[in-house]
Amino acid sequence: MSPKVEQSVTVFRTKDPVEGELVLGLLTQEGVDARLLGTRNAALIGVAANVFDLKIEVPREDADEAAEIIDAYVKGERAQPDGDDAGGEAGGDEAGGDEAGGGEAGGDEAGDDEPPRRRPLLAAGASLLVPGGGHFYARRIVTGLVIVLGHVGGFAALAQGAYVESTCGWLIIVGLIAADLAGGQFAVRAWNRGARPSAWRELAAGALLVALVYGAGVAIGTHLPPPKPRALPYYYLPR
Repeated sequence: MSPKVEQSVTVFRTKDPVEGELVLGLLTQEGVDARLLGTRNAALIGVAANVFDLKIEVPREDADEAAEIIDAYVKGERAQPDGDDAGGEAGGDEAGGDEAGGGEAGGDEAGDDEPPRRRPLLAAGASLLVPGGGHFYARRIVTGLVIVLGHVGGFAALAQGAYVESTCGWLIIVGLIAADLAGGQFAVRAWNRGARPSAWRELAAGALLVALVYGAGVAIGTHLPPPKPRALPYYYLPR
């Protein structure tokens, strides 16, 4: 007789790799033999992270338990730790009632939808592809727009054609890319910590960042010596 093939069923689908890993971890902690299928490293092939479908499969006999765990995750419910339950039983009915009330409050707080976490690697890639892309990816829209305006000024200086203006324009553009690359990393980490600055604060941060880059670019560009003219060969000299 041929060996029995274990059948698996799909219990969860998503396009967010972070969410997929989170649900996989929840199932694994509850003892469910789950596996996450799909491409989780889309950024390595130059594709956005939310393009490919991911799915979680479990053995057919664990499908009902997995569905309950995922449903609790979607609704924001969180089971109370075993230690709290044991403490409630030892403490009597009154202590148990207090813990039950606290559990309901914790469930309500956990029910709030949390925004997806941002990835520093994707922020770095966005900085190199789009002006202000690192801050746009980190949801600092106002700061990103200020950086875009800074790029416009840099290209305007570059279009002047003169040596000093062109040099300053190149330095400003390169400086803004570097500033967006570094600032985007801090912005992504701040977003993941829950920081949500106001639009005025984003505007002030972007203006300060652009002002520093412009000041450094102009200071360096105006003090760089112009290139020395090349000497013509003797056969090009007028006779």
